[in-house]
Amino acid sequence: MSVDTAGNAQDRESRKAFEGATWMPSINMRYTAQGEYLLDFPKECPARLILYDFSGRKSITPSYHDYCELIYIHEGRGSFLISDLTYEVNEGDLILVGSGEFHLLSNVKFGRLRVASLHFQPTLLHATGGPEIDLEYLRPFMYRGPGYKHHVSARSLPPGLALRSMSELWRWFQVGGPLYPLGVRTRLLDLLLEVRLLYRDPKQIQKPLGPVTTGIRRLEPLFRWIRANPGQSLSLAHAGRLAHMSPGHFCRSFKKTTGYTLTEYLLRRRVDMACDMLLRSSKSVTEIALDTGFSSHSYFTRIFRRTRGETPNEFRKRHNGAIAD
Repeated sequence: MSVDTAGNAQDRESRKAFEGATWMPSINMRYTAQGEYLLDFPKECPARLILYDFSGRKSITPSYHDYCELIYIHEGRGSFLISDLTYEVNEGDLILVGSGEFHLLSNVKFGRLRVASLHFQPTLLHATGGPEIDLEYLRPFMYRGPGYKHHVSARSLPPGLALRSMSELWRWFQVGGPLYPLGVRTRLLDLLLEVRLLYRDPKQIQKPLGPVTTGIRRLEPLFRWIRANPGQSLSLAHAGRLAHMSPGHFCRSFKKTTGYTLTEYLLRRRVDMACDMLLRSSKSVTEIALDTGFSSHSYFTRIFRRTRGETPNEFRKRHNGAIAD
C-alpha cells in the first residue's frame, strides 16, 4: 500500500469517529452579559471537546472566554474574526484562541460549517511551578508578537494530522475511565508540538497576552449596560464614562478588543437579541424592532438583511421550531 493510500485510509477511519456524533447547533450557544462563553471543566481533566454546527443561524457579535481553545475546521469554510483581525478558514485548518480574545466564527452564505473545538485550561499542560519546557506548548496561545497568526493552514501541517488528532481526542473523551486524562493530554501534546514548530520565530510569541484581558475587564461595565438596556441609545461620551476612558482612548481600545466600532457592535448585538425574540416570542417584527432599539420596521429590516443576509421574516420562517423555549 502506498503512503498516499495509507494516509487516505487513515483519514477515512478518523472521520468515522465523528459519524453519529451530536453536533451542537450554534443557535444554542449562550453568553454572559459581558459576552463571555462559560464552560465547566472536569477536575480530573480540565478540557472539553465540543462539536459545533455553525450551519445557519449564529451569533454575529464576538465573544470571549478565560481558557485556551483549539478549533479544527472539520467541514466547510468560513470567516474568523479575532480582535481586529480576520482570517478565511477552510476544511482541515486550525484556529488558536487565547484567554480574553474576542472572536467570532461564521459560515459563508449559510453553507455547511462544522468544527471540533477543544477548550482547555492551561493547567492541563503546565502547572504553576512545573517544568518550563511544558510552557512551550502554550506559547502560541498565551503570547503575541509581530507577524503572529491565529490561523494555521492545513497545508502547513503534516497531511491528515489535525483530523487524526481530533478524532483520537474525541474517542478518548467518549471512552472515559481513569486513563482518559492521560490519553487526552498525550494526544494534545503530539498535535501542539507540530503547531509549536510553526512558531519558530521568537518575535511572534514574545509578549504575554495579559493586556488584552485587562482591556476586557475595563469594558465589562459597558457590556453589562448594553445587555440591561437593549432598546436604549448609547452615546460615545456615555460609553467612555462607563469604561472610565476618554472618548478617543475608548474608540481605539474598543475596536482593538472587539474588532468593531461601538456603533457596529451595538447594531450586531441588537440584531442578535432580535433573533432570539423572533424565535422565542410571537411578537411582530415591528414590535421586536422597537424593543431592540431600532427606530422603525424598515431600518431594522435593512440592518438585519445587511448583517444576516436575509429579512427578519425569512429568518423566522427558516428557523421556525429550531429552538425550544
